[in-house]
Amino acid sequence: MSVETVSVAPDACARVLDFVKTTAKVPEEEAAACAGKWDAVVELMTKYCSTLCGVETDEAAADVEACFGVAVSEAKDVDAVKVAAALAAPGLDRAGLRFRVMHSLYVGGFKNNSADKAADQVQVLLQAVSVGKDVAECQRVLEATLNDVAAGASALDAVADAKARRAFELALATSATASSKASEAGTRRAQVFRLRYLRSFDNDDDDDKTGAVIITPPKEALDLAAAAAADAVRDPFTWFRERQDLLNIRAVAALATSKDKTHQALHSLLVVVAQKGFADLVAFADEHAQLFKDHKLDRPAVETAMRLLVLAALAANADSVPYADVAAALAVDVDAVETWVVKAITNDLLECKMDQLNKLVVINRCCLFRTSGAEDWKAVQTQLRTWKANIAKLQATIAEGQAMAV
Repeated sequence: MSVETVSVAPDACARVLDFVKTTAKVPEEEAAACAGKWDAVVELMTKYCSTLCGVETDEAAADVEACFGVAVSEAKDVDAVKVAAALAAPGLDRAGLRFRVMHSLYVGGFKNNSADKAADQVQVLLQAVSVGKDVAECQRVLEATLNDVAAGASALDAVADAKARRAFELALATSATASSKASEAGTRRAQVFRLRYLRSFDNDDDDDKTGAVIITPPKEALDLAAAAAADAVRDPFTWFRERQDLLNIRAVAALATSKDKTHQALHSLLVVVAQKGFADLVAFADEHAQLFKDHKLDRPAVETAMRLLVLAALAANADSVPYADVAAALAVDVDAVETWVVKAITNDLLECKMDQLNKLVVINRCCLFRTSGAEDWKAVQTQLRTWKANIAKLQATIAEGQAMAV
């Protein structure tokens, strides 16, 4: 039977059942009990899925996929979680086939269910991820699906029970972290899942209602917070551009008081990158060389990013910055300042010009701010007031010129 022959015709149920009976060697009496009943056919396929997924040829595998698709589409009440669990059982062959069937369940197996089945739908997705995450042929579909979840366009957001949603977020974050080395997009998505899970602890009540961090997140949360911290240090530009506000996430803040010295060190490193200068980073890196090695932090790359962040910080609160000040802050020769300014422009951190005669970096706009606390907003307010005053002077000059022309 070819894939093309499977269609929702009057005899489709009988043909699918005959294929399942023949392929899985289902006893005649058991198969006969399912005749004309799509729900029963799905149950039968679930029971014999290990045999169905063990077919030898690609053509037979395509037929199995097609039969699952038609049966699930026509059945009125599919227990998609049960089907997915059977397909995800360890030791089964043809992971690509099983993933495709589970993905079809995730996408189309809930059309006849109400919104309260969102948790079941997410459970099916997690089973599909567990099967397809290391299979090359599944990556394109898996990437697109997980991108939708990361963007908030999935059943995960409809899960009403907070504890269940947190458990799902933990599973996604853990899985994404384990496989995030595959691509830059995967690394970014893993961070999105981690932060989504970690922020769920921000809503937990404090015992004394003072706002102090009293409730310690579980170990798995601290481990993911540590992974998020290391990832932010590797890619600080994304951290600040997306206003991830890591230091104010409760589970990340809890790293500072963790019994694990590595957790404490990672929190300290976050503080250095977010709030301090290049010399502070060098001192920290000298003292914690093993931390950089254990978390695969490329020190030269981190130092390069830190120099650019410090340069952006200098520019954030000034109309111009002397070359000498830049050189001192970045710990480079004055002759190297223009090279670093060009790097900052290339990385979209600054819009500026270089006054080579007066040795000044003339700032048009700073495009990245490391923090967004009260002091930063005051600085922005001061800058806006300065611009407002400059515009008022320009308008006055134009008006005066127009009056003289009349």
